[in-house]
Amino acid sequence: MSTRDKVDGILREIGTDASSTDSMKSGKNVNEIVSKLLDRPVNSGVGTQDGLVFSHMQQNAKMEYYKPLQSNRKFIGYWIVLIKRVFRKLLANIFIPAFESQSNFNADTVSMLDDIQKTLGRLNVKTNDFESRIASNTAEIDTNAAEITSIKLETNDYKKAHEQKHDSLELAFFRAVNNTDRKTPAASKTEPLEELAELDYFDLENRFRGSRESVIRGLEHYLHFLKDRRNVVDLGCGRGEFLELLQESKINALGIDISQEFVDYCNFKGLKALHGDAVEYIASLGDDSVDAITGVHIAEHLSSKQLLQLCRLSYKKLINGGMLILETPNPTSLSMFMNAFYVDPTHNKPVHPQYLRYIAEKGGFSKVDIIYTEGSKSGYRLPLLDVPASNVGSFNDGINLLSDVIFGSQDYAIVAVK
Repeated sequence: MSTRDKVDGILREIGTDASSTDSMKSGKNVNEIVSKLLDRPVNSGVGTQDGLVFSHMQQNAKMEYYKPLQSNRKFIGYWIVLIKRVFRKLLANIFIPAFESQSNFNADTVSMLDDIQKTLGRLNVKTNDFESRIASNTAEIDTNAAEITSIKLETNDYKKAHEQKHDSLELAFFRAVNNTDRKTPAASKTEPLEELAELDYFDLENRFRGSRESVIRGLEHYLHFLKDRRNVVDLGCGRGEFLELLQESKINALGIDISQEFVDYCNFKGLKALHGDAVEYIASLGDDSVDAITGVHIAEHLSSKQLLQLCRLSYKKLINGGMLILETPNPTSLSMFMNAFYVDPTHNKPVHPQYLRYIAEKGGFSKVDIIYTEGSKSGYRLPLLDVPASNVGSFNDGINLLSDVIFGSQDYAIVAVK
């Protein structure tokens, strides 16, 4: 058979059977394998758009070797298609196995991606469910937190009212036992105020200073300074809160107050107290005879001259290593002015922390620390920003500083060591 006859035979076979997948066993096997691997319904857990994408991928996973051939060239187009078919037929044994292998790989890949997509779909459903539960639980937690906060506030208000009522009843009992209805005069520690002579200062303290229990709790942080002290003098001892705390801590202490009724009340509660002027009493002591001198909220009652005199005398009367502790309202916190300072008409003026330190140093003390009490803070802070901005950190630093100025410690103390 001539070469021409062989070519014509191939062209006739191609022309009649090339479009059919039954013309070659290998082509039929590829089609069956791809159909078996990919002929599956689209997972309902996957979105419609994803289903369309995978359907398209499934259709294109099978690589067809025998695709229709055509040419747009006139006259010679027929011969070009024939030549292409000849070469495709001659190369079939080489390329069909490669096409089959690639088709199988494509099918496995699409199948795996489909499984992954289905898994992601299921995970997405679970994630949405978890997020929904978290949102619901968060809302419930926020509600419970708000209720707990409200209950705490109500409890604190009730506790304050109860402690205040207790103090009032105890004052009434004390006065009844002592067979007196006299009132503690509202006298300034600098000079008497005649217009306030009829004011019941003890009752004023009970109302606005806070309950004795709350004041005692606020003074506990000073105990570590006074550990192992054997001779402490508490100036302006008032209702005896610090004396009681020191007594419970086995620290020997004596209170001094200008109010006779305060002194009698302290003695009534089993506390040691004497009637007298604070500065005059310190002056009467022997040199190097006292372990520690304390004064809680007396500095704001004194003049600058009296403060300097008190610091000089304290330095003289303290032993080496002795300590002077003076607590007073903090004028660097604006909330101090808005709250209790001006409720007490016997307050002379607020004393700036740096000025009180300066006075103590002028009195002879070389080591003077300033302590801002945590318990006197209002507990409120201005809210900070939580936004993706380059300068949000600097802005929040400014907000924190403003919070300290407005809502910082309402009391501070100097701790001066001889």
